[in-house]
Amino acid sequence: MTAEHLTQKVCFLLAITGFLRNADIYRINLSKVELLQHNTQLRLVIHCPKEKRRGSPIERVVIICAHVDPFLCPVSTYITYRQRIASSPGIRSNPTRPSRTINYLIRRLQDHSQQVGTQTIGRHFHSLLALIEVDRPTSGSHPLRARAVGSTNSVLHGANADDILAPASWFSSSIFDTFYRLSRETVSDFTSLALSSNSQATLTVLSLPPLFSLYKYSTEIAISR
Repeated sequence: MTAEHLTQKVCFLLAITGFLRNADIYRINLSKVELLQHNTQLRLVIHCPKEKRRGSPIERVVIICAHVDPFLCPVSTYITYRQRIASSPGIRSNPTRPSRTINYLIRRLQDHSQQVGTQTIGRHFHSLLALIEVDRPTSGSHPLRARAVGSTNSVLHGANADDILAPASWFSSSIFDTFYRLSRETVSDFTSLALSSNSQATLTVLSLPPLFSLYKYSTEIAISR
C-alpha cells in the first residue's frame, strides 16, 4: 500500500469509527495516543477541539475498538501508519493556542516530519467517502460526512441512537436527527444481531458493509491543564 493510500485509509477509518471531523483528526495529539487491552483499543486524545466546557478549552478522549478483519481494523491501520509515516516527531504549536504544542498524527506525503492541514485531511477521507453510495433526497441535503455515515450505519446495525451522542459530542439526539442521520430505519431483529457475528440487518440506505456492529465507543472529557 502506498503512503498516500495508507494516509487516506487511516483518516477514513478514524473519521468513520470515531465520528470525527477533519479538524478533530488534525488535533489528535500523538504524544498522548495509547494502545490498550493488548492492542485491541485505540485511545485518541484530541487537543482543544471545537467543543468547550464553560467556555474553556478541553481535551476530548475517544476510544476506538479493533475490528476482527485486519483490513478494516482502525487500530491495526493506525499501528501501520505510525510505523511507516508518523514514526518521527511532528511537534508544532497549536494554531489556536500557540503556547501549547501538539505532536500531530497526520503527516505530509513528501515530508513525514511535517503535519498537514484540515483541508488536506478532509480530502484524504473524502477520497474513500466518495465511493459510498447513499440513497437520500438530493434537495436540501447536507454534503455527505464521515461521522454521519458512521453514526447512521451504527444505528442501522443495532446501536441505540442515544449511545452515539457522547462519542460524537452531540448534546442531544435532535442534532443527530437533524444534521447527521441519513436514514430513520432501525434494526428490528435484535436476537439475530446479538447472536450473529455478521449482522443481518437490512441496509437499504448505505451501500456499506456492516462494519460497525462490532464496535464499542466511549469518550471522556478532561479539562486541559
